[in-house]
Amino acid sequence: TGIKELDEITGGLYLGSVDILTGERGNGKSTFASQIISRAIEQDFTTFIYSGELMDWMVQDWIDRQIAGPESVISRKDKNNHLIHLIQKDNVERIHAWYDDRCYIYDMDRVLREEQDPEPVISILEKAIRMYGCNVFMVDNLMTAMDDDLRTDIYRQQSNFVKRLAVMAKKYNVLIILIAHPRKRQVAETGNDDVLGSSNITNLADVVMWYDRPKEDKNDPAPADRILQVTKNRLNGRTTRRIDLWFNQASKRISDTPGEFDWNLGWNKPVAGFEDTDDLSEIPF
Repeated sequence: TGIKELDEITGGLYLGSVDILTGERGNGKSTFASQIISRAIEQDFTTFIYSGELMDWMVQDWIDRQIAGPESVISRKDKNNHLIHLIQKDNVERIHAWYDDRCYIYDMDRVLREEQDPEPVISILEKAIRMYGCNVFMVDNLMTAMDDDLRTDIYRQQSNFVKRLAVMAKKYNVLIILIAHPRKRQVAETGNDDVLGSSNITNLADVVMWYDRPKEDKNDPAPADRILQVTKNRLNGRTTRRIDLWFNQASKRISDTPGEFDWNLGWNKPVAGFEDTDDLSEIPF
């Protein structure tokens, strides 16, 4: 994953498993999961992202910035004085050439434009496996990915959906990272039973991770932006209550070391048809 302590605890995220990523809304679960996808692309896995909330172009913008890194993302104010983050056009083309046929994003916008009933997510994932050889998946999120079935209660739907994901992961030897929201917590500590929905969801998962904001501590000279907890690890049993993480807004990269966001994912090596340029005086976006 590129997060050293997470990799030391888990040994990395394994094919054949369903891993749940949870945490409060707005804290960046999708961003953390898409960074894992960018790392998977770097390691020559074929990836697929399903988002039931974001348009495909928004998902692509996020992962493009994560792949580009802070040195290749240019920040400037728009006409309304809002800070925006952009990648030089030539670099966008090089990034897309780099992950061509290794990153697929579900086009939710097409479903909305054509006013058609969306295909069941399980069928979408299976098609991605059969047609494109995808083996690392990000499903964002549990509630938007489930099929609506008014004949069954919501907990049974959740349990059945995750069970089908677990069967698919093992049948095809793929990794599925499933984003799920937490319950409203009454205490500060988090546990597997705090994931929203049926308790059977975390029973079916191989790894459960929490991605949250840390509590404010005025005595901490370098407070973390986010913390990651591993509350279940079926593969070796090791868990942890806190991994400190830092966030770079421009590139949307997440690091376990303050100020270090400049790792190279390989896209900026020379590619046929492109030339390096240091001239950013005129940037064609």
